[in-house]
Amino acid sequence: MNTALQRPLADASAVLARLRSLFDAGVLVLARHCLENGRLSARRLDAVQVPSFEMAWAGAELLAAETAIAALTPDSDPLDARLALVFTVDAVVSLLDRLDAMLAETGEDPAAVDALRAAPEWRALRRAVGGAEALQATGRGVVEAQGLVGDIALDEAHGLAQDAFRRFAAEVVAPQAEAIHRHDLTVPESLLQPMREMGVFGLAIPERFGGSAPDDREDTLLMVVVTEALSEGSLAAAGSLITRPEILT
Repeated sequence: MNTALQRPLADASAVLARLRSLFDAGVLVLARHCLENGRLSARRLDAVQVPSFEMAWAGAELLAAETAIAALTPDSDPLDARLALVFTVDAVVSLLDRLDAMLAETGEDPAAVDALRAAPEWRALRRAVGGAEALQATGRGVVEAQGLVGDIALDEAHGLAQDAFRRFAAEVVAPQAEAIHRHDLTVPESLLQPMREMGVFGLAIPERFGGSAPDDREDTLLMVVVTEALSEGSLAAAGSLITRPEILT
């Protein structure tokens, strides 16, 4: 990894650690507003739907940023590290705003959030990673890599699935995607039927429940691999479709 990235990575870890403490404290604040006689009250929870929504998103963004930074090692590709840092900076900006919204809604003191906004390590990280020059350098890296970033080694079965669905995305999804998006069309049967035949609407659901995943173990990786491959043709017209049955079940 590029030694120039070591300081931003250290700053990112420090900022995320402080943000985790703020988030956990914020969850407790929100929880107190949802209690009645020491128990969760549906009525009170309903009254704070907006901050609850904000905190749910904040939790997902924070975990994603923590995971991305923790996965980096001295052997990590410099471009992967840059992209993880860019994501982290965007996530922190969003998280601080979401925490602000929650605290404003509940009438709590935002001093701790304001202190993190002014923290030297956060300002240094944002300048080093989110500044115009840094973003241009990261963008050039993505272009030079032809968009092939964050490569993960797959076993033979998952690799074959990735190749097959990448071909399907290029040959079947992509030629129809522009019309679907440009004219705001419903996804046509010409896409849905072959996807049904390929068994994509139950990849992470065990066979005993009508899906195609093995009964004795989880295989969410296959759903992720196929979703990414289809999204290369179109996220809305193909990639995101196969997550709906997973969410439903």
